[in-house]
Amino acid sequence: MQAVIDTNVIVSGLLNPSNPPGEIVSMMFSGQIVPVYDDRILNEYSLVLRRNKFSFPPEDIDAILETIRSIGTRVVPFHSTISLPDDKDRCFIECALAAPEKIIITGNKKHFPLSAINDVKVLSPGEFIAAERR
Repeated sequence: MQAVIDTNVIVSGLLNPSNPPGEIVSMMFSGQIVPVYDDRILNEYSLVLRRNKFSFPPEDIDAILETIRSIGTRVVPFHSTISLPDDKDRCFIECALAAPEKIIITGNKKHFPLSAINDVKVLSPGEFIAAERR
């Protein structure tokens, strides 16, 4: 299953591996979820993971990003003019639109209003896990 994984899921999953975002991260690293990305998404992951408040070791961040590059699917994003509450989230929608399964996993569904997401399925980590178990 391919999915665009929002940065908040990666961070939350790394901070607390036992919560639903932690399960998403585990599923990603085990190959059950293939992360879909472009350079903008990788750049955001890098910038956010390197924030001092998280205290992730730089070598761990580099390893995580390299793993995502090697196991993930890099897409050429579908450029859109959709309006989002936070325009920095546009890269997630655009990459999802370019992916075959058009899924975003996020802890902030309100950032992706129904009026803006076109054919993209926006799921919380818990919703994604529940759907996979069916």
